[in-house]
Amino acid sequence: MLPGGSYTTFLGTGAKDTLAAQLEKMIQNLCNNRPKHGFMFTMYVELHKNVYQSMLSLAKKTDYTAYDPRICIHHFLNGITDPALAQTKLSLEANCK
Repeated sequence: MLPGGSYTTFLGTGAKDTLAAQLEKMIQNLCNNRPKHGFMFTMYVELHKNVYQSMLSLAKKTDYTAYDPRICIHHFLNGITDPALAQTKLSLEANCK
């Protein structure tokens, strides 16, 4: 299930692996380098949240093991590259330790 989707059929091993790989790639590659075309930091946060929720949902329905939340936080913080959010990123990093 991609963000916003739902399961309507049985997921075989191949489908589960494909979906898991897509979700992991999405969470690793999301980035917020600056506001553009209406994409704001709040949208970045929501996308991360939705992808992680999809990972957890897949884990409940199959034998997939979702990322540890610390890994998701690591990818979330690495994706914040907008210089205007540098102080926010530092504050989040300090609160995550």
